[in-house]
Amino acid sequence: MRIPLQLWLPLLSFDFLGGPSFRDLQRAQEEWKGEHRIWLLPEAPAVIRWACQIGPYSFHEMAVQSETFNVLSVIHVDDEGNCFPSAGDLLLESWEGRLPADLLMQWLNQKFFITPGKKKIKINVPDISGRKVKYKQRTIKLSPGPSLRISQLTDDGKFKMAWPDGKSELARSVNPEEEIRDYRGLPEWEATSEGDFPLAIDAEGMRSLSVWLIGSSPFDKMFPSGLSLNDVHQQSAMKSVAMRNDVTNAKRWLQQMTTVASTTLEASYLAPVVEARGSEAALCIASNKLITSYGSIRSLQDLAKHEDYPKVFLSPVKIRRCFGWLGYFWWELNQLLEKREMVTCELCGNLIFGKIGKRFCGKAENPNCYHSRRAADVSRNRRRAIDRRDGLRGEK
Repeated sequence: MRIPLQLWLPLLSFDFLGGPSFRDLQRAQEEWKGEHRIWLLPEAPAVIRWACQIGPYSFHEMAVQSETFNVLSVIHVDDEGNCFPSAGDLLLESWEGRLPADLLMQWLNQKFFITPGKKKIKINVPDISGRKVKYKQRTIKLSPGPSLRISQLTDDGKFKMAWPDGKSELARSVNPEEEIRDYRGLPEWEATSEGDFPLAIDAEGMRSLSVWLIGSSPFDKMFPSGLSLNDVHQQSAMKSVAMRNDVTNAKRWLQQMTTVASTTLEASYLAPVVEARGSEAALCIASNKLITSYGSIRSLQDLAKHEDYPKVFLSPVKIRRCFGWLGYFWWELNQLLEKREMVTCELCGNLIFGKIGKRFCGKAENPNCYHSRRAADVSRNRRRAIDRRDGLRGEK
């Protein structure tokens, strides 16, 4: 059985490696006491906690005074991939409360496209100014983010952007967003726009189009405000690590993007089982852990009242805390590299895992490549059959 996971998933773009976001993460971890949602609110006067009842469990939230605005959803994942909470802003309904087994492979082979950036978004935010917490719709102003300059332009209209851009003294990028902020400063919004694209201007007076990098499903929902330069940089790093089967650097990234923490058995194991398999399955499992007869516990309420429940289900247990989806992908990649090697499909170039000698995508890895290859196999077999038939006719 693998160690349970705990995903800390931000709603908006988040730098887990440095800058104000990283400092806010440290603040949140210091104050966290099992809440399911963490509000990073610059205007919060202090740490505020509240809860509401959802089914058999209380849904707990916390607001922490911060430098940046964001919302962190805390998702508990058991050893079978079952999630609690099983639904939310960053989880797809089609997953039915369980993380897809091929999510890492989808990510490694994902390509992104650009859409116009946004200067602001509307979101329901807790109002903690009164005695009761109420949710009110607020307009959140967004930063343009760091900019990349065009380093190469071709005759057919295609262009290439890169960091470092040749003018900086950096040999190799480690954290693109922080490096660009330090080197060029934060850009500001321009009053004008270029078509649908907002314009930003940096400290050197260079204007740039504001864009969001968007992935296809499911990544458009997993990263609702688009992917940052750091996200794309880490995807590239994962591909490089996977292609070289570089276990050492995979573990180094794992140490940066995850940490060993603790929670309760109730949160890390029991709640995901209830969500995925229902209360009856959870009661059966819980009874075995309490070493008592199944029949004596008829409901989750009975279970919570059992004298041994706090000792068994509310005591601390170790989990692996993953910072964002990137932390989860690094964890999954480390698990795979310990078991088998990665290769590329000879037809489409996608990264694939499999037995020694595997050459092509399976149906789950790339359906288009798989069906194209199968269609080509059928056509080739038909031609061979026709050639054999014509050869027999010639002999007669």
